[in-house]
Amino acid sequence: MSISKAVAASAAVPCVLAGIVLRNYDCQADFTPPGWIEAVLQHSNSNPRLWEKARQADSYTRPGARPYIHLLDGGVVDNLGLEPVLWSLDSEDSPWSVRNMLLEKRVKKVVIIVVNASCKPERLWDKGVDRPTVTEMLDVSIQAIMESKTLEVRARLNEVCGQLQKEFAPDGVKFYVTEVSFDQIASTSAQRYFNGLPTDLQLPQKAVEALRLVGGRLLLESEAYQELLTDLGGSAVSLELEWRAGKPKHQP
Repeated sequence: MSISKAVAASAAVPCVLAGIVLRNYDCQADFTPPGWIEAVLQHSNSNPRLWEKARQADSYTRPGARPYIHLLDGGVVDNLGLEPVLWSLDSEDSPWSVRNMLLEKRVKKVVIIVVNASCKPERLWDKGVDRPTVTEMLDVSIQAIMESKTLEVRARLNEVCGQLQKEFAPDGVKFYVTEVSFDQIASTSAQRYFNGLPTDLQLPQKAVEALRLVGGRLLLESEAYQELLTDLGGSAVSLELEWRAGKPKHQP
């Protein structure tokens, strides 16, 4: 299955996706856990978030403790998929550690583009006296949890990038963090249109083209992205002209 189809399935029908069960052989063999786990566990007050990850990872390494691993859809926990990004910014113990690259002076520009495609459909409950159905209440409850977690992770990303920017500014490092979401659409009618699109495995061609158009435009209009283009010697104007030349026919 392609990543795009997996993401679409996760967004459209997360409850339908069956969990995956893996046999944990490492906890039964002569296995030496990564050194960072023990190092972090010895300093629980230094980074609570990293300590929790180390505790969870360590629980899989003890012989007989967890012979099976159950994997479930993680959309509710990390709907934006930013946890691995935060991990690469925080940790020095992985081959994809951005922090290591910064320490080794291999990186001068760190670009993070967050695409938040969550929809906020208009609810008309307050227009009448009828109570929402059980299904509607469940949907709102799940949505509230996801939105709360999304805001938390997004704030954490800004915090971490801000700290790293200050730490590595003397080396000429610069961070560019931007988000593309329907909330940034200026037109009320257009915002209502996109928030009303269903989370489905297949959308009408008109909707797909409209999404591509608005996504590109929002990115081009973002302050951080324009700053990046300027620092790279380009401009949003030239990209806008290229985008217009190949823009979709359908617009909301």
